[in-house]
Amino acid sequence: MNVSEIAKSANASALVLAHLSTDLKNQALGMMADALEEHCDAILSANKKDLEFAESEGVAKALIARLALNDEKVRGMAKGIRSVVALEDPVGKVKSVMEMDQDMVVEQGMTIIAATHDSSLLSMADEVKEIRDGALYEVQSTDQR
Repeated sequence: MNVSEIAKSANASALVLAHLSTDLKNQALGMMADALEEHCDAILSANKKDLEFAESEGVAKALIARLALNDEKVRGMAKGIRSVVALEDPVGKVKSVMEMDQDMVVEQGMTIIAATHDSSLLSMADEVKEIRDGALYEVQSTDQR
């Protein structure tokens, strides 16, 4: 499975997960954190192989250093996932409502913003904004592509 296929699968899963109850989502997050801790040795072993391969391919040492994992980093990932459980579930929440005029109401909700150089991932977005040199040059919705 390539990165684009993984991203498409994740996007499809996200649509399913968005409709789950907060309790089920939190349970899944807890299971992810537990799995990281339970499989820490295997994760570190696989990471070591990846780092060795990256070195043999001449990947920049600074990038290799950023990708290197240790027990503390893996445990920190698990802790970070558990901290998300403590947050309010943002799915479907409206942050504020403002009536601008009669029959004109603006609702402020949540938006996920991602940046990528992989144009094959853009088809998964509801809306794409292209920014170059700090200026907005193009706005597209998936309906227009």
